[in-house]
Amino acid sequence: KRYAEGPSVRVSMVWNGHWDTMGKYLGLATYRNTSYLKRISQAFEGGRPDMLVIHSGMHDLRSSFTDQEILANLDHALTVWQNMSRSVATPFVWRTAAAWAGDLRPPQLNTRLARMTSRQLQAISKADVFSSVLPFFDLSWPWHWDYSCSDGMHYGLTGMRKELNMKKFGHSEEYRTFVDRMLGVMILNLMCSDQRQEQR
Repeated sequence: KRYAEGPSVRVSMVWNGHWDTMGKYLGLATYRNTSYLKRISQAFEGGRPDMLVIHSGMHDLRSSFTDQEILANLDHALTVWQNMSRSVATPFVWRTAAAWAGDLRPPQLNTRLARMTSRQLQAISKADVFSSVLPFFDLSWPWHWDYSCSDGMHYGLTGMRKELNMKKFGHSEEYRTFVDRMLGVMILNLMCSDQRQEQR
């Protein structure tokens, strides 16, 4: 099938869960690694991106970081982003972490995630770096609280630990990938909105 030619979107990702792309659970502490910062700067060598979406790094809550350490890592990362925003004239978008699900994510972790997400948003609102926020925790929570749309740790994946008749709940198989699809729609809407404002 042939599609009409039109604007295209190219998406590039730099993993921010660890300075090593095979690592995890460092979250925003990753921005303290010099080799990682160099990798980020190299990502902009091909030209200015239309939008930069930064994950909140709240996947590090499964580690031993205290609340104070998480906020300290955020303060350091904000300094990095402030310096970056001066040299890269592009909108910075903050994406909050999705609510957790599955037997490896006990309910009390979502309570902590909600609390820390709120404290992060308070901090970035004062930093004058981010033009928009993608509130992903609130969006995904209704779809994950009962573990019915999870592979035990992640979201939007097809592998589930128990078989459920999704039609019984009024949902089709597309229910499993709802969150990932919704994130894509939100980002595209945000990009198109910014471009329309620039054209005015």
